[in-house]
Amino acid sequence: PTPRKLNEFKASPDLLTVANCDVHGTAEDADDTLVPQSSRPPAGDPNGADITAPGADIIAGRPDGDYYRFADGGSSLATALTSGVLTLWKEAIPSLTMAEVKQALEHTAIPLANVPDNAQGFGVLRAKAGLDYLRKTPSRR
Repeated sequence: PTPRKLNEFKASPDLLTVANCDVHGTAEDADDTLVPQSSRPPAGDPNGADITAPGADIIAGRPDGDYYRFADGGSSLATALTSGVLTLWKEAIPSLTMAEVKQALEHTAIPLANVPDNAQGFGVLRAKAGLDYLRKTPSRR
């Protein structure tokens, strides 16, 4: 997209942009990396990602009941994973707003080492930590 269109997209408070990371099959945060194909805006450009989610080396179910491994699935898989997590959050907390989602992401995502903020947003999505955070906010008690 042209910079103008990207700026218009990022101006919406109801949308998230998702970067793609590889968690390398471990529970360790220290080895998580931004996938080389993940979009990286120029330094200082505020129109980068809001959040990063796993999109590499993903195992997904197929209609026939078998599984398929996506070695380099990309931001499409990272976005689908993020959408699924946010759907579960919304199911658990029906009155959840996008502002609250962004607050939870900001407080619970794990930043990637040596990656500019505009390329990773708040960092790597943590589904359970985000939901726990939302459930503990004063307005949710």
